[in-house]
Amino acid sequence: MDDEEFIRAARVLSSDHGLRILRVLSDDQWKIASEISSHLDIHTSTASKYLVLLHGRGLLDRRTRKTGRRSTSEYHLKGTTVLLEVDLSGGREVRPIECWDTCLALFHRIVDAAHDLGISDFDEGIEKLIKKTEEETGLGDLCLFNPKRNITVAKRLARLKLENGQLDTGVSGVKDASQIIFDLVKSLCIEKIGGGPTKRLFKWVIEEVERQNGRIVTELGLTGTFKRGFRDA
Repeated sequence: MDDEEFIRAARVLSSDHGLRILRVLSDDQWKIASEISSHLDIHTSTASKYLVLLHGRGLLDRRTRKTGRRSTSEYHLKGTTVLLEVDLSGGREVRPIECWDTCLALFHRIVDAAHDLGISDFDEGIEKLIKKTEEETGLGDLCLFNPKRNITVAKRLARLKLENGQLDTGVSGVKDASQIIFDLVKSLCIEKIGGGPTKRLFKWVIEEVERQNGRIVTELGLTGTFKRGFRDA
C-alpha cells in the first residue's frame, strides 16, 4: 500500500473501535453491524461506519445477508493476523484527492449525459438511492455525490473535508465509494432506459474520463467494474 493508505489503515486500527471490532469478528463468524454494536455497546451506525472502513482497508470480507424483504451487509475477518505493508521505494503516488476528483468527474458526466437523454426525475432518483445507501452502510462520503451540486463546489467540498480529516479514507476508500456510486447510478439508468443504452452511456463516459486520467481510472478499478457490471447486458 502507499503512504496514504498505510497511514489511514493504521489510523482506523488505532481508533476507538477498529481493533475491538476485529476482535469481535475473530470468532470466525459472519456478523452484521447491529450484532457488532450490541456486543460492543456502541451505536449501529458507528459499527457500520467502522466495518466499511475496515473492509476498505482489506481486513474484512463482505457479502449480503437477506432477512425477509430486506438485505444488509455482513462481514467476516479475513485472517487473525493483521499485516500492514508500505512501499518505500519512491515514485509519485496517486493521491486520494486525485481519485476523488476523477470519481466526481465520472459521476457528474454520467448525470449530465442522463439529462441530455431526457431521463425524467433522474436527480431525485439518485438522491433517494444515495440517502438510502448512506443510512444502510454508514458511509457518509457519498454526500459528495449530490447530483444537484456544481462539480466545482463538490471538488471544493472534498478538499475541505480531506483537510479537516472528515474523509477517513485512502485510495482504497475512494475506490469503495466510487464502485458503490457506480452501481447506484447504473441501476437507476437501467430502470429508466434499459441495459443496452446504459452500457453504451457508461462506456462512453469511462473512456472519456480515462483519456484524461487513465492512471486514476486504473487505480480505482473502474474499467474492471464496468466489465463486471455489464457482463450480461
